Amino acid sequence: MGKKPKKPSLIRSFIKDKNVASIIPTSKSCVKDICSRIDFSRDLCILEYGPGNGVFTDYILKKASPDSRIIVIEKNKELSDYLKEKKDKRLEVFNEDAINVRNVLDSIDIKNADYVISGIPFSFLEPDDIHKILENTRIILNKEGRFLVYQVTRKVQDYLDEYFKEVDKKIRENKE
Repeated sequence: MGKKPKKPSLIRSFIKDKNVASIIPTSKSCVKDICSRIDFSRDLCILEYGPGNGVFTDYILKKASPDSRIIVIEKNKELSDYLKEKKDKRLEVFNEDAINVRNVLDSIDIKNADYVISGIPFSFLEPDDIHKILENTRIILNKEGRFLVYQVTRKVQDYLDEYFKEVDKKIRENKE
């Protein structure tokens, strides 16, 4: 059995790459809270934007059915290379920008997703890029699909309201 790859340092990634949103991984309670909105009782296509070192990815892989597909789009090469080391046939990792989600899905012959989870730092992005990501996300979601976003600021909330009919928001304090 091969040696387990070393998890990349989020602090180092944060310092080297302005697109890395945080120096600490998302808390377990936040992951559970966000993922409680996913119906894992059926086969799913779940996309994750900006998975970082895979805290959500690991949780989803534990919960998802054997025939689900988990597609992660990570712009940071070191982080995406780390995620590619996970040995799970359901997981497909792309070192890509979330703006290009439609091209990513086309390349693997997927039309729509059931859920999109986003950890990308929208507040760091240019308005045009935010618009492109949200428009493409709206297009690729199934009719009943859900876009689950965390790390939302008031500014980003306005963009979400523009692209999605129903926006539920929950402000939570980190208790870990």
